Formats: sequence, structure tokens, C-alpha cells
Amino acid sequence: MHINLVNLALSLVVHKSAEIVLELVLKKFWEWLLRDENLKRLSTAIKLKILVLYLDWLLHKSEPGEWEE
Repeated sequence: MHINLVNLALSLVVHKSAEIVLELVLKKFWEWLLRDENLKRLSTAIKLKILVLYLDWLLHKSEPGEWEE
């Protein structure tokens, strides 16, 4: 019975410690991600990906068979 209580207490301590560490890591990650220079870089990357997808869509929309009249 004593060993089960010790295991339960240890399990709770480890679980709570893991929650705290994960919370701190996620907080630091979001602070890093939401910095101004990172937001600008991510914004530029997203705009470029949208542009590439649009150009790809245009190319697929106008297939070579449509050019022949």
C-alpha cells in the first residue's frame, strides 16, 4: 500500500513537472515565433506560397489544348 502511494505521488509530481516544462517551452516558442522579424519572414513566405499556388492554378486552368483554335 505504501509503495502504491509513493508511486502515485511520484507520478503526479512527474506529470505536473512535465506540464510546467511544456508550458514554458511553448511560451518561449510563441514569443520567438511572434517576434516582428519572424512575423515578417513568415508573412513573406506565406505570400510567396499563395502566389505560387495561384500561378500553378493558372497554368493548370489554361492547358495547351485550349490554345489551339
